[in-house]
Amino acid sequence: MIKRYQTKEIAAIFNDEAKIKKWLFVERIVASVEESAGIIPRGLSRNLLKVVVKPERVQAIEKVTNHDVIAFLQAVREKLGEKEGRWLHFGLTSYDLVDTAFVLSIIEAIDVLMKDISRLKRILKKAALRYRQTP
Repeated sequence: MIKRYQTKEIAAIFNDEAKIKKWLFVERIVASVEESAGIIPRGLSRNLLKVVVKPERVQAIEKVTNHDVIAFLQAVREKLGEKEGRWLHFGLTSYDLVDTAFVLSIIEAIDVLMKDISRLKRILKKAALRYRQTP
């Protein structure tokens, strides 16, 4: 999104830090389901709750890999270690991760927009009532 059109709330939803948090959330939920189904060993989803990945680290890795998701996964695996990291992203494609997280961002942005629209409706109603006699 072009920066001049962003509000602070919208910018916070779509910045790199928020994207990484959503990617971690999606990975955690998928790991949780896979653990429950016996597809992967238990523990990854719980440990993903503790993982914090800085956008700067992902960007540094991306300069080498030329792939945003691979860079993200490598940065997360650095935090998890080899044993658990091998199960991260198991059965997923990059699109599964990116598109799911993006939809979560869109939903969050819609909530912001709906509040703004409600506020605009109140302002317009007030102005319409105030100026209803104006030709």
